[in-house]
Amino acid sequence: MDSADRLRAARERAGFATAADGARRLNVPVATYSGHENGSRGLKREVAARYAKAFGVTPEWLLFGSGTSDFLHEGHPAIEKEPSLIVVYDVQASAGPGSFVDDYEAVASRLSFPPDYLRHITTTSPENLAILSVTGNSMTPSLNHGDVVMVDMTKTDASYDGIFVLRVDGLLKVKRVRPARDRESVVLMSDNPRVPDVTVPADAASIVGKVIWVGAKQ
Repeated sequence: MDSADRLRAARERAGFATAADGARRLNVPVATYSGHENGSRGLKREVAARYAKAFGVTPEWLLFGSGTSDFLHEGHPAIEKEPSLIVVYDVQASAGPGSFVDDYEAVASRLSFPPDYLRHITTTSPENLAILSVTGNSMTPSLNHGDVVMVDMTKTDASYDGIFVLRVDGLLKVKRVRPARDRESVVLMSDNPRVPDVTVPADAASIVGKVIWVGAKQ
């Protein structure tokens, strides 16, 4: 095995199925990481140290095959010892008529998630996740007033089933979305049977992301 082979083996054992998955977790360009893994780019010591920490091996093993390949934290990359921090925005997505959102959306805080738990929810990088609060009751029983939701901002294709956060004429909403029959409009659907669906022009609705996790208010 050369360093590229050992890097690929470490990435696979760490639980990342593809080179692209490993690159996203490391927050490096896919082309850069892939070059290191396929051997077309040389692997410098400082880069090897970063990869080794992420995949739970030693830099010496990655570079030279010396030392041990045992994982520092069996079953998980060493990087997962540190929690993933998800941005919490000081905005509310309305399960109702809509909340006005300024162009500037303030970061209120960051919420910590154990990385191994987060990986059960999504393979998306934490940088592409956001947490918002919900106002209104048009999405009950799925979402209630005061709940918080984690939004995957890489998932903007509303043709798939799910609940989405979207902007409609400057208002932030959380709804189910499906294309209308005319294909020029979209239907915003509420889970509360007392709230009627609303049809809006497709170009008036901008998908922010898909809801992938809900923190319910007790």
